[in-house]
Amino acid sequence: AKGRLNPKFSMTLDLRKGAKVQIIVKGAVNEGDTGLVRGTDYMGNYRIAFTDRWRRFGKWWIEAALKGEIEQLPLVNLDPKVVAHVESEDDNGSSGEELEVSDEEEEHSESGSDTQESTDASLPQHLVIVQSHKNVEGNKNQHKWGLRLVEGSEAFVQSVTWHLHPTFRNPDIVVDASKPGFGIVRCGWGTFEVGVEIQLKKQFGGAVLKS
Repeated sequence: AKGRLNPKFSMTLDLRKGAKVQIIVKGAVNEGDTGLVRGTDYMGNYRIAFTDRWRRFGKWWIEAALKGEIEQLPLVNLDPKVVAHVESEDDNGSSGEELEVSDEEEEHSESGSDTQESTDASLPQHLVIVQSHKNVEGNKNQHKWGLRLVEGSEAFVQSVTWHLHPTFRNPDIVVDASKPGFGIVRCGWGTFEVGVEIQLKKQFGGAVLKS
């Protein structure tokens, strides 16, 4: 299918202002929705006007796709240009040749691949982290705090890795969906920055989002 990682093909994704795109996440509630690229925001993310709402397409998708780090893009152009890479040999050795292919030819070439897992969820524009905090009774210098993803994130997130201050006994904590919101709860007395790595499920590209 268009937008899937395949070393035998390359696809042009036109995100210039005015380009038409379509959601292709299999089984998503907004699968098949079409939109018009309206430009970028101040962070370089693409602003797309769909029928029901405006959405942002993060520029990290492009960076990850070019590195081969995701299995599936969530959207493609309505009529994407796909090129097949064909290796041929001549008297001087092997050389690469590119052939433009139709939708039917590409689908046939991938007929033996695994069927992508479907989902009823759609990837949100933002992943929200919720923080909780309260003082420890009897010790005003101790605080009980927690971090978790917003409810419903387990539909598209595989796991979350929290990176705490190195003074913690276990500063790097990997949490799966068995814990609500991939959350953690800890006690401490100081303030520090927490790093996070969010691993998306394969059907949403499988990328790792870092902050």
